[in-house]
Amino acid sequence: MTDEHNPKARKHFVSVISQQVSGNLKRVPYIAIDNNEISYKQPVHFPIVPLIAAFVNAEDHFTLTTIMALGDSEDKNRNISENHQILIDEIEEIQTNSNISFSFDENVIYTPYDSNPLSLVELTNAVVSEVQAGDSLFVCMTYGEKPDTLALYQALLEIFTNSRATLDVSIELLIYGQYTQNAPHGTIRDITNFVKRGVWLDAAAWVETTTLETNDIKPTNLTKHYLTVMPPNANIKSAQWHNEHTDQAIYIPVVFPIIPILAQSIAEGDEILVSTIVFDSTDNEQVLEAMERNQTILQAEINEVRRQSGIDFTWRTEVINTPYNSTNSTLNQLCDNIKASISEGDSLYVCLTFGLKTITIAIQQAISEVLAQKPWLIDIAYCVYGNQLWGTTEPPRLKNITTFVYNQVMELILRRSNRRDSKAIREILLSIKAEDDEDE
Repeated sequence: MTDEHNPKARKHFVSVISQQVSGNLKRVPYIAIDNNEISYKQPVHFPIVPLIAAFVNAEDHFTLTTIMALGDSEDKNRNISENHQILIDEIEEIQTNSNISFSFDENVIYTPYDSNPLSLVELTNAVVSEVQAGDSLFVCMTYGEKPDTLALYQALLEIFTNSRATLDVSIELLIYGQYTQNAPHGTIRDITNFVKRGVWLDAAAWVETTTLETNDIKPTNLTKHYLTVMPPNANIKSAQWHNEHTDQAIYIPVVFPIIPILAQSIAEGDEILVSTIVFDSTDNEQVLEAMERNQTILQAEINEVRRQSGIDFTWRTEVINTPYNSTNSTLNQLCDNIKASISEGDSLYVCLTFGLKTITIAIQQAISEVLAQKPWLIDIAYCVYGNQLWGTTEPPRLKNITTFVYNQVMELILRRSNRRDSKAIREILLSIKAEDDEDE
């Protein structure tokens, strides 16, 4: 398929390399939902392969950008390397299976396996730098850790925002490959229109006052608002979460990583809100049963915080429902529902550990839009990702990515703003954030 608006468009495919043990990476056929152009019947490990098969023609030359997270573990690095080779082999197999010939060049982006805010910013910038004028982008967000997904999503927003004026880049397809254990096939979800939602943030109207002072912006009487996603499986076990830097245990073993954050931030007399994103529409009975079980576990763990700490606080819950299978429309609705749950004066504590990656970007988008409208209304107190490496002896760690989420949101908003005072606004907002971090 050639871009009708730019016949010389470079087809550019982007994929994150899976970190799974190569033997555990499933090879299944992927069926595209709501996109008849993707019809590759061969079983594959990487959902980007059916995209390449669908949109690369005979004698085409295209670009492949792969993102590989490396660390200090030889086993992890070996898994990444083996999975990378699997992807290259499956791309080459397209030529045999489809009886065509093509060529491609590959750009490899290496990122540390630590998801710290600096490495996430560097990953965002690296993805942006690989895109050239006239590119037609096809992006797969299936693999990688959720913070890496946020960095890739952020890069797409930056590329798309700047492209109309400078690069003439088009985002042709953004997909998420979903596979349920023991299913005969996986599904490819086209979420292209959702990523374009971020483009119509009108930054020129996001500031409602002509002059801003610190006292006008800084939230007062903050309500602690904890947001987490219900895991869609029922076999999640409790774990003793560790600090990512000191490797010290943070709290008693729990299922939900939001609990150690709650235990550390709660104070006498607090009245808190706990919002949970729950999958309520699916034909998978196991997922529905897991939702009910895990809701009960979360409530019990919150009560245990009160018992263990002796701190008297009250809490209420709010359920944000969403279908298990993400589409553009369901993600848009979820984003709107998350925004509706955020009130003026909320201090957000967000956990991105569980749920699909599509849910992660919906949370990010919702926070971005709230901040874009009135940045002084809420405070992002803490954004955490719980990383648990199954099948290893490494302790599960909580990774604090608050700075990345907060700063990237503000950078994007301010880059879109033509206001002369945008630099001053940014300095005020970041100084407030720094003061709050020191207070904690």
